[in-house]
Amino acid sequence: MSGRLLCCCCPSMGLVDDGRAVFVISVHMPPGDASSSSASDAGGNWPGWSSMARLLPSYVSSFSSDFHGSGRSKGGMCTQVLLAVMRSVETRKPGSWRDVTFEHLLASMQDLLRPAGLDAAVLTVRSSGFLSGQYLGAAFPLSGAPDPNNNNSRSSIRRALLIGACYPGSELELRGSWNDCEDMHDWLVYQQLFGLEQVRVLTDRPGSGSRELPTRRNVLAQLRWLFSASSSRKERPDCCDASLDEGGGHLFLHFSGHGDNGELLPSDWADSGPITEKQLADIVARELPTGVTLTCVFDCCDSSLLLHSLSHKLQIGGG
Repeated sequence: MSGRLLCCCCPSMGLVDDGRAVFVISVHMPPGDASSSSASDAGGNWPGWSSMARLLPSYVSSFSSDFHGSGRSKGGMCTQVLLAVMRSVETRKPGSWRDVTFEHLLASMQDLLRPAGLDAAVLTVRSSGFLSGQYLGAAFPLSGAPDPNNNNSRSSIRRALLIGACYPGSELELRGSWNDCEDMHDWLVYQQLFGLEQVRVLTDRPGSGSRELPTRRNVLAQLRWLFSASSSRKERPDCCDASLDEGGGHLFLHFSGHGDNGELLPSDWADSGPITEKQLADIVARELPTGVTLTCVFDCCDSSLLLHSLSHKLQIGGG
């Protein structure tokens, strides 16, 4: 299927008819492929990084000036190649990455992976609505500005949750998930998609507080925050004081770590268990407010299985 785009429709999660939009972007290697790990840089720099550095030197210098010679592992395929494509387009004309179609996005991401011998990588976009001819900007709606003539006007709700698990000291230890979170955070804030107060980050890096670790309990708690309309005024800037139920807004979920058969592995998965695809799908179907867009970027193995019941899919790769 390499180089050929698969478009298909499947039963929906029931999100398309009530003004709720969901987009899921993922990249993973097929089971049994030994050329690379989809997880964030398992054991070192993923093979595609050198190709990306050669093809997009401006991206490398702007996002990771301390990469070479520092022992810093860059991160996972999905996060880094997605950011590389958006950054490359952005350098030609600010904001033009929003006008990239999803078909072109996947093809461009594959073009970066192919020189590294990663033709088998499966690149997928799923959505609750039609994807053919749709632009990337639909998955990153701009913030609505308040009406200066209306004192009751409020801009739309915007929240982002970034999760990076490296599992330090374990047999599953990764070296790039924290960098994925940092780079995604920098991109979202630089593009003014979210304010600093609107982004929460969970990582298992040294020094993280108990509530900042990507444990199963904390991930589920922060997912409740992401979708909840009951956060206190103290927790949000004034521009986010509206209820999610009023409609409008953008929620962003990013996970970088290990996955297995469509399950997300939190940092304490061995003791507490995974977060299953069904749990995640149930939360989205039940809690995503009307009129709100949810965008997910999953950087882990078997990531294309997550939220698989969304009604529309574009997929490329697979060898």
